[in-house]
Order: sequence, then structure tokens, then C-alpha cells
Amino acid sequence: MKLSTITFLGLCATLCLLPAATFAQAPAAASEKGDKGAGRVAVIDVGRILQSYGKFKDFEAEVKSEQEQIQAELKSQKEKFNESLKVLNELKAGSPDYSKKESEIAKMKTNIEIFQLSKERELLRRKHQFSKTVFDEMQEAVTKVSDHYGYSLVIRHSRYEADSTDPRMVQMALSQPVVWSRKRDDITEAVLEVLNRRYEKSAGAVTPAAGTRPAAGAKKAAVRPAAE
Repeated sequence: MKLSTITFLGLCATLCLLPAATFAQAPAAASEKGDKGAGRVAVIDVGRILQSYGKFKDFEAEVKSEQEQIQAELKSQKEKFNESLKVLNELKAGSPDYSKKESEIAKMKTNIEIFQLSKERELLRRKHQFSKTVFDEMQEAVTKVSDHYGYSLVIRHSRYEADSTDPRMVQMALSQPVVWSRKRDDITEAVLEVLNRRYEKSAGAVTPAAGTRPAAGAKKAAVRPAAE
């Protein structure tokens, strides 16, 4: 199952302490002095953020691993169930052993169904909770970036290559509310940088210097939604 929506832990405390340099990837022209009046509009590509936010990618990987474990357990349970069916077919119908095995098989079937349903519900609950967290984090990051650069409105849009021949991309471009915007008013990368830096710190990873990456094998904390 692929995640279609997402969730983020609150960025309030950390973002309030971030220096202006944190927003270095925001368009330089957007920080011009004297351009802080109301009415400035920015755009943001949420799809790009979700694809590149480390926390979301780690959560997807974690969910995929759990799904594989669940499928392996289900396979094992079903194999045992099928083995019991074979034993049942070898017994005489109506005999005490047959009735006992039949009851055992019915219980096994019920347990398999309950196991599968409960696991699916738990994963769905975690996805919804994670989606809510991600939305809250993104809202917080957008607020900080917008306040820093003087934007009063942020509109969602999806980037696409002007020379794209993919019909789906063209249709998406035609259907979105933003027809045109200046690159300097796209705050996607600034918001993404804030989110990833915050996640690196919360996961215990050392924020790498420019052009570097965390050491190979460095462990990150498991991605878990905030406590309910």
C-alpha cells in the first residue's frame, strides 16, 4: 500500500530558533527590503515536498517493511491452515477426530481474519495520524518562511516542464489555479530545507556541512507519529 497523504511532528520550538541562514535557498529577490507590504503571494509545490522530505520517505520505508512482515506472517498462518485442511480430508466425516479438527480449522480461519483486519486498521490509523502530523509541520514551516520573507498568502501549485509531452502533466498544468508565477516567489525549497533540517536534528543525525552527507550507517530513530 502506497501512502497517499502524510503527517509531521510540530516544528514550533526549533523553527523559532532557526537563524535567517536557514532560509538561504529561498529566492534572493524575495528578501528585498521595503517589500514587506500585505498582498505578496508565494507558491509552493506540496508534491515536491512530500517526495523529498526525509521523514516521509523514512515513514514509507518503515510501513513497507511492516507490510512485508505482516504478509510473511499471514503466509505462515495460511500454510498451517492448508495443512490442517489436508489432515481433515483424510479423516472420516462424523468421527470425533473429524469434529475436533473441523472446530480447530474454524478457529484458525477466524484468527487469520482477525489478525489481517487488525493489522490493516492499525496501519491505516498510523498513516492518518502521520498525515496530520506532516500537515501541521508543513503549515508551521510555511508560516515561518512566509513571515521571514513578507508573504501574506501562499498558494499550492505543481511544477511541470513547459516542453513536457506527457498528457497528464499538461492536463495538470491546465487545471491548477496558478497559471504563472515568478521563480523568486516559489518557496518550496526553503520550506523543504526547514523540514529536512528539523528532521535530521530530531532523528539524532548531525546536520551535515554544505556538500556533505551523514556518515554511512548512521542510525535514525524510527518514524512514529506524535503521541496521541
